[in-house]
Amino acid sequence: LTTVAALVGAGALLWRRRMEDLFIVGVILAFYLPAEWVKSKPEPQPERYIFPCLPFLALSAAYAAQQLLRLAPRYLTAPLVLTLLGLPLIRSLELARDIPNDTRSQATNWFIRNVPQQTPVLMEWEPYAPPLSAAGMRSSFILRKNLVQRFTISTMAKSGSEYLVLSSLFYDRYLSQPGASRLLRNRYRSVFSRLPIVAEFNAPSGTYGFHNPRITVFSLRPSDIEALANELSDKEAGKIAKTRNEARTTFFADYKLEL
Repeated sequence: LTTVAALVGAGALLWRRRMEDLFIVGVILAFYLPAEWVKSKPEPQPERYIFPCLPFLALSAAYAAQQLLRLAPRYLTAPLVLTLLGLPLIRSLELARDIPNDTRSQATNWFIRNVPQQTPVLMEWEPYAPPLSAAGMRSSFILRKNLVQRFTISTMAKSGSEYLVLSSLFYDRYLSQPGASRLLRNRYRSVFSRLPIVAEFNAPSGTYGFHNPRITVFSLRPSDIEALANELSDKEAGKIAKTRNEARTTFFADYKLEL
C-alpha cells in the first residue's frame, strides 16, 4: 500500500511540475533504474540496491497521503493515517523481532544439542551457512564452481559427511530467478525429495535481506536414506499420504514444486 501511495504521489508531483517536485521524482528514477538494469546483481530486484530511493519515495508517499487526507471525508482521516503508517510499522517490528534469533544461530544451537563434536558436515557457500565451527563440527563446503559436479545425491552420500546443511539464501537464486539453471533446480528438488530432513529452521516473518534464511539439515547416513526411499515407495503404492520430508519442510509449497 505504501508503494502504491509513493507511485501515486510521484505521478502527482510530476503533474504539478514544480522544480522541487521534479527533483524528487528525478532522484527516485536516477537511483532505481540503473539498479534495475545493472548486470552485476541477481534477479529479481533485491531491496538493498534501491535503499537510496527510500527517503524520496517516502516524500512522494507523504504528498499522496496529504492530498488524499485533504480530499477524503473527515471520518476517513484516522483510518487512512493508521493504515498508511501501521502496515510498514508492523512489518518492521516483525522483522526486528526475528533478527536476534537468526535461523543460522538456531541451526548452530541444534547441532550443539544433538550432534557430537567433530562430526563431518557438508554445506554450501560459507557466508550463507550456519557457523558450525562454533558447534565444534568439521565443516566442508561445496564451492560454487563445483556445484554441478558435486551437488548430486550419490556424490554427497559418498563424501564422508554425516549431514548436509542448505541455506535458502544460496539455493533461492537457482529456484526463483528467471533463466536459472534447470539442472540445478532439479537437483535441489531431488535433494529435498530423497535425502531425509532431520531439522528445518524458519523465521515467523520469513527471510528478509540477508537475515533468517530457511536452514534445512539433511542426514547423509545410508540407513536414513534407505528409510526415506522406502517411504517414497509406500507413498507411490498408496500406503501413506506423504513422507516425513513433506511434513518437515515448506520447500515444495514455497516454490510451487511437486515432490
